[in-house]
Amino acid sequence: HASGPYKILAKIIGIKRVCYEWRNFLEKEPEQADKILTDLLKHFHIEDQIADRIARFDMRALPLQTIAKMRQQTISLVEEFLINHKDAILNAVKNIQGPASNSVQSMIIRFNPESIQREWLERLKQNVSGFCYGYLKQELSGLLERAIPQLGVYGIIARKIELFTPQQLEDVIKRICKQELHWLEALGGLIGLMMGCVQVGVNMWMGASLGH
Repeated sequence: HASGPYKILAKIIGIKRVCYEWRNFLEKEPEQADKILTDLLKHFHIEDQIADRIARFDMRALPLQTIAKMRQQTISLVEEFLINHKDAILNAVKNIQGPASNSVQSMIIRFNPESIQREWLERLKQNVSGFCYGYLKQELSGLLERAIPQLGVYGIIARKIELFTPQQLEDVIKRICKQELHWLEALGGLIGLMMGCVQVGVNMWMGASLGH
């Protein structure tokens, strides 16, 4: 998998033959091989280097193809594990279901909200309220469109209106018109004022022209 000068060096050394002989040595002389590997690990501090690499590992630095391959391999590994050990997993879940339920119930009973730090509560409130606000802002109109027919709100409104007296209906219509048409009235007044100013300006200009 090397490239550039490393690939040429590997071909000159015959790296495949070296790896094949090293594998044969590991298989035929396991005790001696284990001793050599232990000495190499201690001499070059391999464990410290591996720990340092793991601590500084950042998946974002890997190529996209490598990340995609790792993700696919992880998914395949999990799926294969679940399929091969399905019965064992179900039995384990059944065995721990009772104790887990009892533990959760006891934790809920012993839970004291006052023990939670105020900063955590404030942060949790902000996060929950922000999430709910964003979700409702995007989805509320669609939810209402689906919920109103299913809940029969139109029928409820119609029945309520049928019970109104003529005077009540008149009051409701007036109140709605006053609320909804308020800005329309203001806009009409503004347009009338502008037209009046234009008319006055035209009359003054015409009067001045006739005077000349």
